Amino acid sequence: MVRLEELPDGLPKAPIGPHPLPPRVPSPTSLARTPLFMNSLSDAAATTDNASLEALRALAHEGTPYEVASNFRTQGNEAHRGRQYGDAVQFYTRGLAALAPPSSSSPSSPDGELYRTLLLNRAASNLALQNYGHVITDTAPLLALDRTHPKAAFRAASAHLALARPEEALSILSAASTAHPDAEELLALSTRALALQSSQRELKAREAHALAVVQALSTAFSRRQIPTRTSASPPSLESASPSLASALDPSSALSIPVLLLYPLAAESDLLKAVAVDEDTLGRHLEYILPPPWDEKGEYTPGGVGCYAETTTGGLLKVGTKVAIAEVFRQAGGKLEVLDGLVKVFVVPRASSASWISTFKERATRHAR
Repeated sequence: MVRLEELPDGLPKAPIGPHPLPPRVPSPTSLARTPLFMNSLSDAAATTDNASLEALRALAHEGTPYEVASNFRTQGNEAHRGRQYGDAVQFYTRGLAALAPPSSSSPSSPDGELYRTLLLNRAASNLALQNYGHVITDTAPLLALDRTHPKAAFRAASAHLALARPEEALSILSAASTAHPDAEELLALSTRALALQSSQRELKAREAHALAVVQALSTAFSRRQIPTRTSASPPSLESASPSLASALDPSSALSIPVLLLYPLAAESDLLKAVAVDEDTLGRHLEYILPPPWDEKGEYTPGGVGCYAETTTGGLLKVGTKVAIAEVFRQAGGKLEVLDGLVKVFVVPRASSASWISTFKERATRHAR
């Protein structure tokens, strides 16, 4: 395999991200006091007593735009080698400012070639700084001129990939990889982009399926005229949740969790899947009761009353011999599935009257 040189002029590849800084090369700020690199020599004259300033000013003006830009490129390359990427960006930017953008009539002129080199180098430094938008901007005119440019394609695709845009990265890499089939870095980047694209598609498929399941459940409840609601702080039900026998078919068997509460004993049982259309509460009470903690033998399938709190704060007696769906129909919209389950209070018949009275008194106080 042939390795793609990442940087022009023999510069080493720059890893992306923060790095320990070696001794700094002169910064643009300090170089701004050197006539060749000054933005304004007249400003410098007001802050220095250098007797040779006039001679240096004349020397600076003798340089052609190409020479000035070349010097900035050299300084930028040195800064990039030293991992001083922010300084490198500034040097390359000043070099670009010294040149006019190349015209379409003379794309291969020396100034045009230098201009494109400065753009390419600045993209490399911005890539190291994770300034991905700037990388894409700097490589755009290079790729517009030559879609197969390996360095421009590599940097632009790397930026798109860092922004989780594998389609854009693959589109850029396509032409360059075809023109340079042995470019190792392009092939590796294409592999990463394909892997990310596949991962994103799988995630979108899972999200779409999850949404379809939710919509099917909503339709199933609606068709059965069962109200549902989610509170601000829903409880954790582990793996218990409403489900359909066929996840995407609202007409298939619907199951819901039912939480049995024993308020006089401060105990509870969770029925994770009660078939709404077929199951009766009594069928489940047959194997749950009597519970192991019932030392007095008060909780038997035929010796308890079952109640559910209505949407208005009252109590509804739940029949144990009718299907759950029928319980909801008889409630006429006053019974709901809250946070994905139904709560049913189970009370010994002998204590039902006193418990109901206490429940209503508490509800009245809360209503005030």
